[in-house]
Amino acid sequence: MEKHIFLLILFFLLQFPISIASSNETDQQALLAFQNLITSPNHFLASNWMKNTCFCSWFGVTCTPKTQRVVALTLPNLQLQGTISPSLANLSFLRELNLENNLFHGGIPYGIGDLPRLRVIDIQNNQLRGSIPTSLFQHRRVQVISIAFNELGGEMWKGPWYVPELRVLYLRNNSLADITPPSFLGISDNQISGCIPSNICQLIELQALSLYFNNITGDIPRNIGCLSKLEVFYISDNAIKGTIPASLGNISTLRQLNCANNHIVGQTPPELGKLSNLRELSFGYYYNLTGQIPKAIFNISSLEVIDFSFNNLSRRIPTTTGLHLLNLKKLYLGANQLEGEIPLFITNASKLVLLDLAQNFLTGTIPTNLGNLLELQGLCGMHILEIPACAINNPGKQSKLKEVLLKNVTPVVISSILIFLFVSAWIMKRKNKGKSKDVEKGRSGSVYKGTLSNGTTVAIKVLDLENEQLKILSVSFNNITGDIPKNIGCLAKLEMFLISENAICGTIPASLGNISTLQHLDSGDNRLEGQAPQELGKLSNLRVLNFHKNFNLIGQIPKAIFKISSLEAIDFSFNNLSGRIPATTDLHLPNLKEFILAFNQLEGEIPQYIANASKLEILTLNYNFLTVAIPTNLGNLRELQSLFLDHYQLTNEPRESELLFLNSLVNCRMLKYLDVGFNLLNGVLPNSIGNLSSTIEVFDITNAHIYGLIPASIGNMSGLISLVFNENNLTGYIPLEIGKLKQLQGLYLNNNKLQGHIPEAKMSGLLYLNMSHNSIEGEVPPTIGELKAIEELHLSGSIPLSITNLMSLEDLDLSLNALSGIIPKSLEKLSYLTSINVSFNDLEGEIPSGGVFVNSTLLSFLGNKGLCGMHILELPACPITNPGQQSVSKKLVLKIVTPVVISFFLIFLLVSILIMKRKKKGKSKDVEKWFLYLVPTTQENAYAIYECAANYIIIFVNFSR
Repeated sequence: MEKHIFLLILFFLLQFPISIASSNETDQQALLAFQNLITSPNHFLASNWMKNTCFCSWFGVTCTPKTQRVVALTLPNLQLQGTISPSLANLSFLRELNLENNLFHGGIPYGIGDLPRLRVIDIQNNQLRGSIPTSLFQHRRVQVISIAFNELGGEMWKGPWYVPELRVLYLRNNSLADITPPSFLGISDNQISGCIPSNICQLIELQALSLYFNNITGDIPRNIGCLSKLEVFYISDNAIKGTIPASLGNISTLRQLNCANNHIVGQTPPELGKLSNLRELSFGYYYNLTGQIPKAIFNISSLEVIDFSFNNLSRRIPTTTGLHLLNLKKLYLGANQLEGEIPLFITNASKLVLLDLAQNFLTGTIPTNLGNLLELQGLCGMHILEIPACAINNPGKQSKLKEVLLKNVTPVVISSILIFLFVSAWIMKRKNKGKSKDVEKGRSGSVYKGTLSNGTTVAIKVLDLENEQLKILSVSFNNITGDIPKNIGCLAKLEMFLISENAICGTIPASLGNISTLQHLDSGDNRLEGQAPQELGKLSNLRVLNFHKNFNLIGQIPKAIFKISSLEAIDFSFNNLSGRIPATTDLHLPNLKEFILAFNQLEGEIPQYIANASKLEILTLNYNFLTVAIPTNLGNLRELQSLFLDHYQLTNEPRESELLFLNSLVNCRMLKYLDVGFNLLNGVLPNSIGNLSSTIEVFDITNAHIYGLIPASIGNMSGLISLVFNENNLTGYIPLEIGKLKQLQGLYLNNNKLQGHIPEAKMSGLLYLNMSHNSIEGEVPPTIGELKAIEELHLSGSIPLSITNLMSLEDLDLSLNALSGIIPKSLEKLSYLTSINVSFNDLEGEIPSGGVFVNSTLLSFLGNKGLCGMHILELPACPITNPGQQSVSKKLVLKIVTPVVISFFLIFLLVSILIMKRKKKGKSKDVEKWFLYLVPTTQENAYAIYECAANYIIIFVNFSR
């Protein structure tokens, strides 16, 4: 018996390693099948994953120590290309699959969702398509599903979700749609619609719920507090309505609560004050929250961000001294109806970086200890506060203050905290000249009282600009006037100076060049004048430089600006700058993304170094006086999206017939807008335009002196929305391949020398079509009538009856052609048609009188010798040639003219009878008989006479005889 047991145990032990080996072999085969479908840079994976080595030692593979089974496959950030092999579903012990930040395409293998031990699947930031395996939404053990930033589409799983251990569901930036599952999870930045279901409590382990940037509607579930382990609740930028559930206050683990930009109404529940771990609280941009902010919220010491901006909150900000916000960094309460004073406890929030109290009804003084906020970087538009009148013990100080300050400060300027800085800088300047002895007694932080010319009482605080830590100064979109202070450069730590969309005048201070920390300088849409100072070239950290739409900046752009390697955007458009764009070879702009110099008076050539700005996305140099040829190395700009070089005097390469720069642009695979019109190109379109990026939406080469044929390869530009080749010397036929451009909305080929017929093309989305002023002949194809959405139509040829199907047509121009035949009367039915022009053709027949023709004038029909019509006086009346029309006209005469004649005849007859009766009484009886026969005595007889007047005239004639 013992012998048999021993043999049995021995048999089992022998079988065990065999089964392990078999399972190991399955894992190895699965990994090798996965490797066969992918490639890696320098064949790294192929050289590492060798069959003669243990697969558990392969890069990215983790195995269990005893059984040697694969439990993790982690290959992130390796630029791997290919598809994900379905063989991975054979890794039955796999717990973690991480392939994020690679270049995988194709679909997600459905078997992956059936791996029983899977905990984490992270394949975000690839190029995966198709739908998500439904088995992932019924996985009992999966904790993290991260498949964001792919191209996944289709509908989400609508059946029951059973993922009790799920903590993170990250599906952002895909094309998922129409989700209405009974359990709703975080799927930010998609097009999800529907409501958050009340049975969300089934997800008892959920820690993050992120649904922002979708189309979610309905209310926040009243029982949302059941998610007792929730730490992040993000539902901003949706269409959620209703009130804020008080049960949110039960989620003690909650750290981030962001419900901004929805349609939530009502008051903020005081229960939110129980969220002792809360760091972010955002209910901004609702517009509908009312009442007072609960006092308890300001007792949450962990809070870093509070945002209730753009609502209808009222009453006072809680002012009790026991409130503590030790970690608060950002406080946004602007654009409400708050009143009262600024609470002193705000000045104890020592970590505060941004404070926004603008557009409220706050009163009182600016706290004198505001200077305690040493970390403060931005006071976003905080209004200067009104204070009650009070006695000033020093009359000299009062008079000097009025003399120095109030005469130069306008009510508009003091609408923001910027004026504090400007006024202070001005005081300091006067103080240095010994002209403000009284004011100089006040040190930084002193508050003075004064009255403006309109009677407003204001408080003005003296700030020491030398010691301020200000990093952000933003007062854009106001009505601020005056100059930029010359000593603005004393703000030594300023990073953002944003004053666009105002009425600021004067010159650009050279001292701006002293702010070495400056990154954003935006002074667009103002009234600045003069030259751009050379000192701007010292701003070595500058990223954005914007002086567009000042209209009066003159001179040359400083060369030193083009040596600031950190620059990402340069915009001097809509000014009067002149001279050449600096073109030395030592200039380098490796980070430049936007280069905009349009609408100036710049001359010379386009610098070659522009083509070395490899990150450039927008190049706009139009409306200048640049000459010579368009560079042929613009194809180096692989990220270029917009190229505007129109309205120049640019040319093609000398002695070249083809437009060579277009060959170069083939390499710009992200290009959307290409405009080189109104130049002197004098060349032909190369066949290579068919190789231009399919992303191009607008291709405009108007009036550029191009000639030759339109290449048939134009049909390959499948993304085109607008194609503009008008006013050139193009010849030959319109290629049939244009009909392939299914996205096309505007096609302009007018004013060329094109020949042949208009091709039949089915482009249902076409809105604007202009082929007029060519040598096109024959009839307009009847398929034109299928363009249901078209709004403007300019053609050559005869007018087809199908044109009356264009129910959206607004403008019809068929002038200056050789059109023949008649104008279809059915055009009267086009209710949106407001303008028609058929002048200078060979049309004939009657002009319709209804619809658009009612208000048309002679100008719309000039040059057509055969047209006629009664409603346009300058045209001859139409002759009656149709017997049917003649009979109708006869009836019209009988019904209108004849009764008038009969009336005069009857009057004459009555008078004659009376005369005859008096002269010949003996004959009156016979006359009375005829009179009774002619004069009606009933209504029926009257109608009979009206209808048969001709017969009575004959009777009268017989009687006369």
